[in-house]
Amino acid sequence: MRASILSLVALVSAAMHFQGSGEFVGAIAPRSSLGVPSGSSGPSVFGMPRGGAFAVSTKGAKVAPPSSEIARGGQQASSIKENIFKRIIKRKIDELIESGQAGWVVSFALSIIYLVLFFQDGGASTNACTYSSAGFCVTNFDGADCPIMNSHTWAFAVDMVFLVACFLVPSDRTTLYKAALAFGAVGSHGALHALLGIFVNCTSDPFPGAETIFGAFGALISFLILFSTTELDNMIKLVISAVSGYLTVLLSEGGAGVSSIFLITQLLASGAGIFDTEGKLTTPLMGYTFIAPCLVSIIELLFCCDPATGGPGLFNQYGGHVWYDIALHTSLLTSLLPRKDE
Repeated sequence: MRASILSLVALVSAAMHFQGSGEFVGAIAPRSSLGVPSGSSGPSVFGMPRGGAFAVSTKGAKVAPPSSEIARGGQQASSIKENIFKRIIKRKIDELIESGQAGWVVSFALSIIYLVLFFQDGGASTNACTYSSAGFCVTNFDGADCPIMNSHTWAFAVDMVFLVACFLVPSDRTTLYKAALAFGAVGSHGALHALLGIFVNCTSDPFPGAETIFGAFGALISFLILFSTTELDNMIKLVISAVSGYLTVLLSEGGAGVSSIFLITQLLASGAGIFDTEGKLTTPLMGYTFIAPCLVSIIELLFCCDPATGGPGLFNQYGGHVWYDIALHTSLLTSLLPRKDE
């Protein structure tokens, strides 16, 4: 009897000790053997925890979260990253718009697309068709000849209108700048169209001095772009222009024709606009309007002919290359307009 009492006292003492420490509490038998159902929420017996004989306290233990919570956490992290990325992109776009460079960036991107299309699968000649001559999409051209009413003749007439407009629009530019733009850029462009549309009947066959004329035209246009959009040393401008003229002739081989001029001058102009971060020589309006000729050049390269029928495409049926001249010279004309902050 005495031994039983001592054992009971020892058991109670041990139970109280372990309960106070919050650690493992053992019991001789489950609660059900002591008359307390194991699922009961009643008080503990002899200080033993509810739940049975070998219950373990979870106090302070690290419990892994359910898989649904892990998945939800991953989605939240992904959403946060996406929002941060969108904010960065939006901030960059806002900065480009505020600085006036957005139009030039879009123009440069379109010029890169033109570059890729130009060299894709062997060059621009792969996009040539019966109604495309030397890189021009020429309305009323039958592959060998054309009547006087064709895209080149129309482009020449349009160019002469823009030449006169260079001296009529309100401007704070110098007379030298106006003359260079009117006769150097617009006038020479019109002269090339008159040569192709009136004197050689739209043919792409080479004529005496054709490469020299073509290279000189490419070099002249490149110099005028650098002259009007950069503050580089004149010698550097001449070197870059000479290289551009050489590349114009080199890349025109294999049927690519005048596409090389579009390629070089558009990259040169849009690139110069991007680097004119202070807007000393270019304007935001010039950048936005320059998007149009870059886009038209891609359309002309790809959609002069109908790929399904091989006949004239929609672009060819409604004027062809003349739309490029309208878009390009509209952009050039905006360079004469006074800046808003002036």
